[in-house]
Amino acid sequence: MQERKRLLICGGGHASLPAIKMGKHWQKHGLEVLLVSAHPYLYYSGAVPQYLGGFFDEDEARIDLKKLCHDYGTSFICASVKEVDGEAQTVVISTGKQLHWDYLFINTGVRSRNSDYDHAHYFPVKPMQRLVQLFGKLESAATAGLKILILGGGAAGCEIALNLSVSNHKNIRSVTLFEADDRILSSFPERLSAVVRRALAENRVSISCKRKIAGDEISQLMSDYDIVIDASGNMPETERIKHGLTTDESGRIRVHQTLQSADYPNIFAAGDCALVGESGYMPVGVHAVKQGALFRDVMDAILRGSALPAYKPWPATPLILSQGQSRGFFVSGKLVFSGRWCIILKYMLDMNWLEKYTLPRSERRSWFRLIYDGFTRTKKAKPPQS
Repeated sequence: MQERKRLLICGGGHASLPAIKMGKHWQKHGLEVLLVSAHPYLYYSGAVPQYLGGFFDEDEARIDLKKLCHDYGTSFICASVKEVDGEAQTVVISTGKQLHWDYLFINTGVRSRNSDYDHAHYFPVKPMQRLVQLFGKLESAATAGLKILILGGGAAGCEIALNLSVSNHKNIRSVTLFEADDRILSSFPERLSAVVRRALAENRVSISCKRKIAGDEISQLMSDYDIVIDASGNMPETERIKHGLTTDESGRIRVHQTLQSADYPNIFAAGDCALVGESGYMPVGVHAVKQGALFRDVMDAILRGSALPAYKPWPATPLILSQGQSRGFFVSGKLVFSGRWCIILKYMLDMNWLEKYTLPRSERRSWFRLIYDGFTRTKKAKPPQS
């Protein structure tokens, strides 16, 4: 009888989802799949800004990992990983339990650099489980007249500002954005910076560039603002895990194009906590999604005894920023567009991806239905203020 082996997945991020869905199939080939995740839900980063603005329900912006595992025959433990031993092939989790593995997939993502700062009105962008708690404060009648400060004018900070600026929350008095560089969205084309800055200004968002805030300055900001949202930068979650694997200068685990660790061929990593080859691609969700599909194919190849496929990054990194339900901002390379069609496209792509992990195949919407629903949402939406 063939000895059963175990694939242990550390972290329930985007790249973990395709492997989770292979649980029942891989059991037939003698491979048990176990997910260890610090959170029972994956909040989709592409939908959370619209959720905060009141344009999505919470269940539209998240994936129930425990249910997904149950539906596809993958075991689930809600805990964080504290230690990885590549020689002994074990991990130690936050409950104190030691788990054995034959294959290890690390996809623990990132956290905001200042996420250890503890204050009831401070919300780091990562982990998103803390950020989504902001919605309750925005809805609470006890917090009328909120002054909100967003630290960081990158894609995350700008998209949150765009959605809060056109939200139906009646408790927001002002939104201010601090950016350390000389322009917002500094890693993108200047045209995108200009059109997003104009959209924010039209909705009375105050922008202050060249305002770098150190971690020890956050306490002072808390006395000047009612809410501080920190999107000023992230660090790999693996920095908090004792693992001994080779990393780059930022702490990301170095892996080959097959997603295999530079140290152990049966340890894999993907997403924001990994550096695949020497690729200098921008850490956005489309790469994690593609790496997740690749890891599924890599494990299939291992089980079949065939050659492992290699990762090829997208030649361009498309991104769509949302402003409520009525306008989006599309960028890919040097191409920049904005308008209603961008937000319809974003809705179609996001919902098509999410429904793969939230609905049975028979209940998922067709592309035609997604186009129709996306069009209907924007038709009902109020246009951004001008």
